[in-house]
Amino acid sequence: GLDLLEPRLTAQSCVVLAAVYKNQFEQLGDIPSITTFDLPALGRAIQDLVMYEVIEDQPLFRLVGEEFKKRFREAVVGENYFDYVHPSRRKQALMSIRNCLDYPCAMAVRNFQVLQSGRQIFTEVLGVPKRGTEQDECPNRLLFADVIVHTSDYMELVRRCSQVAVSVACPGRIVSNLL
Repeated sequence: GLDLLEPRLTAQSCVVLAAVYKNQFEQLGDIPSITTFDLPALGRAIQDLVMYEVIEDQPLFRLVGEEFKKRFREAVVGENYFDYVHPSRRKQALMSIRNCLDYPCAMAVRNFQVLQSGRQIFTEVLGVPKRGTEQDECPNRLLFADVIVHTSDYMELVRRCSQVAVSVACPGRIVSNLL
């Protein structure tokens, strides 16, 4: 499934996460758990990572990288991700999260965001499912590389943002191809 997304990724941390995850998935023959996943293999991409544990449809921060903390200063391990999502977007966000966990697959998103400070950013995000332990049958965590995309053609990307939404790659097929 990641083979479908990799050529479309531009942010270095997303590219690195895709490569490391794909390699570990192939080595294990299954979705990596938090204990089997080799975080040090991600190198500098760790600064752009965010990991959520989903408990009863509530995604809780379990890892918050330094670059993500700069954007969302108050993001703290243990807090609910939905506290940072506009109420009108929570239902769609939960559907995307549930799709990645219920039908284990990667999710790539290019997203225009206006932060509380008024700062406008364009991000590229790659999320991959993870199991809590090797014994867990189903994944209950999502690991994301979440990167601000800097480009000289920034305004053109912002203009196209309404056309650029989500691409979800599941083993052997694309569920939604809008990336």
